[in-house]
Amino acid sequence: MTQLEEKLAMQFSRTFSGAPWESKVGYCRAIRPGHKIYVTGTTSIAEDGTVFAPQDGYRQAKLCFEMIEQALHATRGRFKLCGTNTDVCNRY
Repeated sequence: MTQLEEKLAMQFSRTFSGAPWESKVGYCRAIRPGHKIYVTGTTSIAEDGTVFAPQDGYRQAKLCFEMIEQALHATRGRFKLCGTNTDVCNRY
């Protein structure tokens, strides 16, 4: 392991979404243990707690990616280096 890899392996950071229940359930938007960043499930919830842009999947997805990008920047990451695993389901 190089010196840089060792230094990164010792770093640990988190970023939070601001949801009131985060501290109750141990949630955070993203966590960076070392050189990898893990971003949790992100949904299209507006700041007031309602569904953002109902019936507009494009705007909802755009909001989610903006939230993910903010979390990456907060943990010193960049969006262009991301791999994704996205699950979308229709519950209607």
